[in-house]
Amino acid sequence: MKKFIVLLFLLISVQLYGKGLLGDTLRAKVQKHLFIGLKYAPGFVMQTSNFFRGYNENSAPIDHNYSGTIILGWQSYGDREWEQYYGYPAYGIGFYTATYPGESGELGKPVALYGFFRGPFKRFNKVALNYTVGLGLTYNWKPYDPVTNPFNTVIGSKETVYIEFGTNVSVPLSKHFELVAGGQFNHFSNGSLKKPNKGINLVAPFVQLNYQFNERPEFKWQPPAPISKIWETNLAVGYGVKQLQLDISKMPGVSPWNDKLFNACNLSLNFQRPVSHIVKAGFGTDVVYDETFNTTLAFDEQNNPYKVHGNFWDGISLGFFGSAEFYLNRFAVWTQLGYYVIRKNDNEDGHKLYQVVGLKFFFHKNTFAAIGLRATQFSNADYIAWTIGHRIKWTRKSR
Repeated sequence: MKKFIVLLFLLISVQLYGKGLLGDTLRAKVQKHLFIGLKYAPGFVMQTSNFFRGYNENSAPIDHNYSGTIILGWQSYGDREWEQYYGYPAYGIGFYTATYPGESGELGKPVALYGFFRGPFKRFNKVALNYTVGLGLTYNWKPYDPVTNPFNTVIGSKETVYIEFGTNVSVPLSKHFELVAGGQFNHFSNGSLKKPNKGINLVAPFVQLNYQFNERPEFKWQPPAPISKIWETNLAVGYGVKQLQLDISKMPGVSPWNDKLFNACNLSLNFQRPVSHIVKAGFGTDVVYDETFNTTLAFDEQNNPYKVHGNFWDGISLGFFGSAEFYLNRFAVWTQLGYYVIRKNDNEDGHKLYQVVGLKFFFHKNTFAAIGLRATQFSNADYIAWTIGHRIKWTRKSR
């Protein structure tokens, strides 16, 4: 809390100093709509594991946390066409840190670096009702260890993804200061890259104070272009790795988690078309190979695990999905909600309902790289898929 107060003091000092050195140098080198901000969020820990319910070193529930975030962002005003389509959003990066009172160091001292995007649901004159999404990486967790940290079954690695969804209200306080207040949901997971991985879910109210270096100009508006009605096909291949929990019922003293990595890959075919200037909707199919479905672990004489492969076709799943893609210049955020019509269901990941959320970047006109989190039952991380794909647009000639 003391650090947060110091940072708040520094933020206020910026306004007093802004017309001096900052006015001569920083303003000349960066975009004119740059702002910095500080956010404070007292959170509630969702009780999704026995570790948080009290099965920990202190034998007490862990039900709240405190976090602070330093934000560097840009407020758009319509300089580019897509800014108007998204309602003049703000975007940038955040540096997040958090503490968990009541725990004795079993979680570590996490810090995160992430990108965020804040757009309005509705603007009321100068006040706006917004949504916020954020995605990044979290570091400095203290992971599970069967000897030194045996109770922590929520995080199995030092690094996880950082995911944020929120709603808020933004109110200008002056020509430079802005107040943002609302609520957010945070999720931390490594996508089953290293187990245990029950993950951490937080719900938190927050308050945020922003300082914009230049005075706010008026929003620019121009008549929007017609919405494209062209269908497109996306063909993509993804690859990831995951771990599998062991059956140790007959092996006392052996950790249920190990360092063996299992392969997972998917081939996806997606058909979609724009339904607005910022959203594409469609449908498609997934063929997934998951090594955990056709492979078991056995143990040698030293209790070291090794893989035993079974029928290849037991590892194959077939799913169908509906999709939505939010596109922004060369970037796109895509989501899928699907159902496996063929899937072996005798292990911990054998659920039929699945979800995908990810980020695309078109490094060539129609070729993209992507990273996506595949999950089941809206709560179980399956694996993180690193993806390469290509888009084909259906022109009149191709019909």
